[in-house]
Amino acid sequence: MVLVYVRSREKSLHVGLSVSKKLGNSVVRNRVKRRLRESFTPLIPCVKTGYDLIFIAREPVVHAEFQDIGKAMRKLLRKADLLIQEDQGKE
Repeated sequence: MVLVYVRSREKSLHVGLSVSKKLGNSVVRNRVKRRLRESFTPLIPCVKTGYDLIFIAREPVVHAEFQDIGKAMRKLLRKADLLIQEDQGKE
Protein backbone atom coordinates (compact mmCIF):
# COMPACT_ATOMS: atom_id res chain seq x y z
CA MET A 1 0.00 0.00 0.00
CA VAL A 2 1.14 3.54 -0.75
CA LEU A 3 0.13 6.80 0.93
CA VAL A 4 0.15 10.06 -1.00
CA TYR A 5 -0.63 13.19 1.00
CA VAL A 6 -0.61 16.95 0.63
CA ARG A 7 -1.45 19.81 2.97
CA SER A 8 -4.92 21.13 2.26
CA ARG A 9 -6.16 24.70 2.21
CA GLU A 10 -9.07 23.62 4.38
CA LYS A 11 -8.88 22.51 8.00
CA SER A 12 -10.69 19.24 7.33
CA LEU A 13 -9.36 15.82 6.40
CA HIS A 14 -10.06 14.33 2.98
CA VAL A 15 -9.34 10.68 2.25
CA GLY A 16 -9.38 8.87 -1.08
CA LEU A 17 -8.91 5.21 -1.89
CA SER A 18 -7.46 4.03 -5.18
CA VAL A 19 -7.76 0.42 -6.34
CA SER A 20 -6.48 -0.37 -9.82
CA LYS A 21 -8.10 -2.77 -12.28
CA LYS A 22 -4.82 -4.68 -12.15
CA LEU A 23 -5.88 -6.07 -8.75
CA GLY A 24 -8.90 -7.91 -10.11
CA ASN A 25 -12.45 -7.64 -11.31
CA SER A 26 -15.04 -5.29 -9.81
CA VAL A 27 -15.95 -7.72 -7.03
CA VAL A 28 -12.36 -7.89 -5.84
CA ARG A 29 -11.79 -4.14 -6.18
CA ASN A 30 -14.96 -3.28 -4.26
CA ARG A 31 -14.07 -5.76 -1.50
CA VAL A 32 -10.61 -4.17 -1.19
CA LYS A 33 -12.15 -0.68 -1.04
CA ARG A 34 -14.59 -1.78 1.69
CA ARG A 35 -11.77 -3.30 3.71
CA LEU A 36 -9.62 -0.18 3.32
CA ARG A 37 -12.52 2.06 4.34
CA GLU A 38 -13.31 -0.04 7.42
CA SER A 39 -9.63 -0.21 8.40
CA PHE A 40 -9.28 3.56 8.21
CA THR A 41 -12.47 4.41 10.13
CA PRO A 42 -11.02 3.78 13.64
CA LEU A 43 -7.95 5.85 12.73
CA ILE A 44 -9.91 9.00 11.88
CA PRO A 45 -9.70 10.55 15.39
CA CYS A 46 -5.92 9.90 15.43
CA VAL A 47 -5.10 11.62 12.13
CA LYS A 48 -4.09 15.27 11.90
CA THR A 49 -6.57 17.46 10.06
CA GLY A 50 -5.73 19.80 7.20
CA TYR A 51 -4.46 17.13 4.82
CA ASP A 52 -5.67 15.34 1.71
CA LEU A 53 -4.75 11.65 1.77
CA ILE A 54 -4.87 8.99 -0.93
CA PHE A 55 -4.25 5.35 -0.10
CA ILE A 56 -3.24 3.37 -3.19
CA ALA A 57 -3.80 -0.38 -2.90
CA ARG A 58 -1.16 -2.77 -4.17
CA GLU A 59 -1.38 -6.52 -4.86
CA PRO A 60 -0.65 -7.80 -1.30
CA VAL A 61 -3.72 -5.97 0.06
CA VAL A 62 -6.01 -8.33 -1.84
CA HIS A 63 -4.91 -11.31 0.26
CA ALA A 64 -3.99 -9.47 3.48
CA GLU A 65 -5.69 -10.09 6.80
CA PHE A 66 -8.02 -7.31 7.97
CA GLN A 67 -5.87 -6.33 10.98
CA ASP A 68 -2.76 -6.22 8.78
CA ILE A 69 -4.39 -3.59 6.57
CA GLY A 70 -5.05 -1.39 9.62
CA LYS A 71 -1.47 -1.85 10.83
CA ALA A 72 -0.12 -0.92 7.40
CA MET A 73 -2.24 2.23 7.32
CA ARG A 74 -1.12 3.20 10.83
CA LYS A 75 2.52 2.59 9.86
CA LEU A 76 2.22 4.77 6.75
CA LEU A 77 0.53 7.57 8.71
CA ARG A 78 3.19 7.41 11.42
CA LYS A 79 5.98 7.50 8.83
CA ALA A 80 4.39 10.59 7.25
CA ASP A 81 4.04 12.17 10.73
CA LEU A 82 0.28 12.50 10.33
CA LEU A 83 -0.75 10.91 13.62
CA ILE A 84 -1.66 13.01 16.63
CA GLN A 85 1.01 12.95 19.35
CA GLU A 86 -1.05 10.99 21.92
CA ASP A 87 -1.26 8.10 19.45
CA GLN A 88 2.46 7.94 18.65
CA GLY A 89 3.24 5.35 21.36
CA LYS A 90 0.39 2.96 20.52
CA GLU A 91 0.57 -0.09 18.28
